Amino acid sequence: MIQKEITIKKATLLQISEIYDLYQSVHINEENLKNKIDPNHPNNFSKTGGIFDKPDKAYLKKIIKSKHYDVLVALSNRSKKVIGYASFHLGSIERFQKSDIKNYNELTVNDFQHFIDYLIVGKTVYAMDMIIEAKWRRKNICLSLQNYEYSSIKNKYSYVFYEIYSIINQGMKLLNPNYFLAANAFNTKRIGYFYKVLKVGSNFVNIKSDFHLLRI
Repeated sequence: MIQKEITIKKATLLQISEIYDLYQSVHINEENLKNKIDPNHPNNFSKTGGIFDKPDKAYLKKIIKSKHYDVLVALSNRSKKVIGYASFHLGSIERFQKSDIKNYNELTVNDFQHFIDYLIVGKTVYAMDMIIEAKWRRKNICLSLQNYEYSSIKNKYSYVFYEIYSIINQGMKLLNPNYFLAANAFNTKRIGYFYKVLKVGSNFVNIKSDFHLLRI
């Protein structure tokens, strides 16, 4: 059914403003943070997701034009508007080293080193951001975006690596709805996790990043 409602395509420069508006709609900031971290609020993180870092239009233009990124959009077949977005970093990912990933207790040392080697030499794709427009969030568009990407890269790459970050507030864990759904659907393997504290305005937010790996 969803295939009749949307079309997945590579993003173009003409869609930058629409992609930026999607980021704007889910940006977590000092104004909406209280609702995002409240487990009982209808717009909390587990129900609507969110992005802490919002790129500018120059950055979006850069990654759309770059051969080192895949930037996808989901278009409504009726309105022709962008209602979903996903970005992937291709090839060698220098920002990740073995020492960056803690508590990788679900892989053996040899398997983990094998993955890290593939990450560095360019056999791993890093899934970056994924945003779904509010009224489309229950329609599994995140799975359609990821299926499109996995089908297009499987002959060249071996793994997809991504973080499923959650917000920890008062002992409760608010899960990222998009990536959590994708992780379950594609049967990924959690290989480690990392805790960090983000500053949002004058507030501090506790984050847990679970590192997931998918062999494609």
